[in-house]
Amino acid sequence: MIKEYALVSIIIPTYNRAHLISETLDSIIAQTYKNWECIIVDDGSTDNTENLINDYIKKNSKFKIYKRPNYLPKGANACRNYGLEKAIGNFVNWFDSDDIMHADKLMQQINHLQNTEFPFTVCQSLVFENDIDNILGLRCEKIYSDNFFGDFVTNKVNWLTQAPLIRRSFIENHKLSFDESLSQSQERDFYIRALDIVKDYHYDNTPLVYLRKHEDSISYGKLN
Repeated sequence: MIKEYALVSIIIPTYNRAHLISETLDSIIAQTYKNWECIIVDDGSTDNTENLINDYIKKNSKFKIYKRPNYLPKGANACRNYGLEKAIGNFVNWFDSDDIMHADKLMQQINHLQNTEFPFTVCQSLVFENDIDNILGLRCEKIYSDNFFGDFVTNKVNWLTQAPLIRRSFIENHKLSFDESLSQSQERDFYIRALDIVKDYHYDNTPLVYLRKHEDSISYGKLN
């Protein structure tokens, strides 16, 4: 088992999710792997999001909140990139403010990367509606194939931002970032560029992410 000196940075963009983000943050607190920080970047919320997160920070200093600077364009992409600038972890897990982590997500994924040269590992994701016990099924049947690049481009293989745990060194060495000019499919764009670089990546078909299906969900939206 990997030693817990390896810090994981969980980076979460959020906008007006005061009614949902508590479940997300509670699932992070419940992680069996304890050496994490959670960087939350507020995209200009007008609800009670900031006050709610500050309540979490008072109880747990591993949480940090930043506001997206005005010089950056509005949107989750800029918030994710800005969050990475503020993060100090050895590993990065971008996440969304309406979804939920399995309690063993970080532990299992960081163990997968120990003593290997894989740049990242990907897990499966389940979709739920209203309540986490109301599971609708897998987000995508396949998260790996022998032709992973071509199959990812054609949607035969797919995952979303929440699923991978990534080595920070891989992101920085290849100058990877989210395209802040895109309003949709930014995750696919990011990972297509990543898959174009890698020789291989690790995958685990264990569902470790729960994606919330609701009207305002970006991550669960249909692929275009």
